[in-house]
Amino acid sequence: MTNLGAEEEVESCHYQFELPKHSLMFYGFWVIFIVIIVVMTHFNDYSEPIVPWDNCDMNNTWEPTTRPFINKMQLKSELLKIASFREKNRLYRRNNFTRIEYGTSLLSYCKSDGQLICDWYNKKAFVPVPGGHFVKSITRTIELDPYFSSGLRFLVLECMSFRMTMALVRTTDVLTSKINPFPRVIQFLLSSAPWISFLQSLSLFLITSLHSEFDKEYLTFFQPYAFSMVGAFTFLEMLIDLLHDAFDGRFVFIQTPRFYIKSIFFVTFSACFPHVILTWMQFQKLKRCHAYVPLIDGLFEYICAAAIIAYNFINAQTRIQTFISPTVRDVRNVSSYSSDVYSPVCYREKSMIYESLSDRK
Repeated sequence: MTNLGAEEEVESCHYQFELPKHSLMFYGFWVIFIVIIVVMTHFNDYSEPIVPWDNCDMNNTWEPTTRPFINKMQLKSELLKIASFREKNRLYRRNNFTRIEYGTSLLSYCKSDGQLICDWYNKKAFVPVPGGHFVKSITRTIELDPYFSSGLRFLVLECMSFRMTMALVRTTDVLTSKINPFPRVIQFLLSSAPWISFLQSLSLFLITSLHSEFDKEYLTFFQPYAFSMVGAFTFLEMLIDLLHDAFDGRFVFIQTPRFYIKSIFFVTFSACFPHVILTWMQFQKLKRCHAYVPLIDGLFEYICAAAIIAYNFINAQTRIQTFISPTVRDVRNVSSYSSDVYSPVCYREKSMIYESLSDRK
């Protein structure tokens, strides 16, 4: 049995994270999954102006199915459930609200833009769509379509750890790019990138999880704050990433075309997102039955989404090769190698957990 050499150690015992190789694989999966989610929204009617038929035929009002009962207690429970539904349905109908379906829950209501359109021949009901509303809103689709919101929620959770790792690698790479350490304020700003990435992912998770009706009693009040947090933390994430480029000690990123393109996406998102927030708050106050909005409102939403995706894709092209190295303490806790067989490359020097080996071209 022989001691491991430096190259053997790096190959066998160090975690390697390489950009853009790993990031392109990740974003390729991300793009494919987004396409699948968008296609799925066109195979259901949740965000379309189609509503259940009982909104037109008041004599055939839908009611929840009654479960089989075997004793008086269960019968009483079923009767209370039906009575509660009838009372809620009557209250909403009296105020000209329309019942819609949301996944497995059938007790969701919205406000129509006008009189319902009833097709008595085909037994179909529609809500009118105002003229000029022909672009499907992303934020409204999240509220109305359970498949779209659950798909985005899965995507956000899958991306969370990877994006935090990318931010950590980039931060470590920049902080070790100079012999002399950065000032403490700069170190704090650059080191906050992984946490800002986490908070942005958390905000995206909240807006895809909270529902204006089903979380009405406890958490709906937090919805506007969640949307505002997405804008604020995305702004900070882009800004801190641009600071990474500006303070990198080995390459003048600030003079490259990529830096200016990223800056354009940063300014574009910052200018468009406030309009998206204001438009969504109008929808949140009075929930409509479809996801279609005027061209300018939908365009701002898609510009913001495209700016985020393009910014992250361009940022992932940064060439970084990072190894997470074990410390001496880690080596002593590894049962497969004894201390006389394996020791870190920096065994006799000051051991660092993150050893950044960057190769920029």
